[in-house]
Amino acid sequence: MKTFKLFCFILFVAVACESPIQDDEMRIDTAIALDNLETANCYIVSEAGDYKFKAVLGNSDATVGNVKSVEVLWESFGTDVAPNVGDLVTSVSYKNGYIRFSTPEDFKEGNAVIAAKDANGKILWSWHIWLTDEPEGQVYYNNAGIMMDRNLGATSATPGDVGALGLLYQWGRKDPFLGSSSISSNMLANSTITWPSSVYSNSSNGTIAYAIAHPTTFIAYNSYNDDWYYTGTNTTDNSRWSASSKDKTIYDPCPNGWRVPDYDLWSKILDLSSETPAFDSANADVIFVLPNNGNIILAAKQAAQQAASGLIDKLVGGSSKSEQADSTAAPSKAEKTKDAIKAIGSLLKKKSE
Repeated sequence: MKTFKLFCFILFVAVACESPIQDDEMRIDTAIALDNLETANCYIVSEAGDYKFKAVLGNSDATVGNVKSVEVLWESFGTDVAPNVGDLVTSVSYKNGYIRFSTPEDFKEGNAVIAAKDANGKILWSWHIWLTDEPEGQVYYNNAGIMMDRNLGATSATPGDVGALGLLYQWGRKDPFLGSSSISSNMLANSTITWPSSVYSNSSNGTIAYAIAHPTTFIAYNSYNDDWYYTGTNTTDNSRWSASSKDKTIYDPCPNGWRVPDYDLWSKILDLSSETPAFDSANADVIFVLPNNGNIILAAKQAAQQAASGLIDKLVGGSSKSEQADSTAAPSKAEKTKDAIKAIGSLLKKKSE
């Protein structure tokens, strides 16, 4: 919470007092609500202003708990340019169940994460603020459905543009990691923080609770189920992003109005029996040929490996598609389908479908 000094001006016998900046708590009341349609773990902002959203668990109505403070965890342009603190989000505050934040008047595109904390400084929940032009939908191969024209976190939908790379996600986690700042190599984008070291998944830190409280810590997979989510067996929980009813889950990283695609959609997209996608190495994209011979770009994989041999599921290019990030052997069609379903991080589909 910022504190403000009151300046008093004495003109002869007249005294006038004013606050140079409107109080943050008052600004919450006049801020633009981003969650009018529904709440989410990600909110898109396309112009400068004051904004607010409810401090609830993802797309649910459940409160995150007793919030005592809020802060911006990190900011990034998604490039090799290092931002200063406040370049994307200038201030943040909390009042009556709402989190308010402001952007600079000189609006810049990029990504930021805001966290709510309890009295002990423990992170209760965090939200991705995606500062970009409003993404559009596009019909994907085999008439599979409408998905975004870009990866989650991308500030561009133009193939070959570094802004089209977007962010990285571990499957089933709602919080993003930095993507690459280069099309041709894995050069991590700069941000306002030094990211913590990764940890190995075990019974203590391979949990949902740990992931929520440590949104910037990469959890390397365990040998039981090759997942960051620890079960102690070779099984895992595949419902973290994919509810059986096809509804969004509270861990879905997509903005309001969008959700992670389901298995049926990817089965359609990856039915390559009649056409073979061409890999565009210059832009790190796969071009899928549509029935009318028009080309549509779906993002392909780019190797992205973090410390401790943990895999990050990466989406690159102007649109959205995903495979497991570190695969070295050419996977079979069945393996490609399985990996794509499990690694859909930034792939977005209109929630209404």
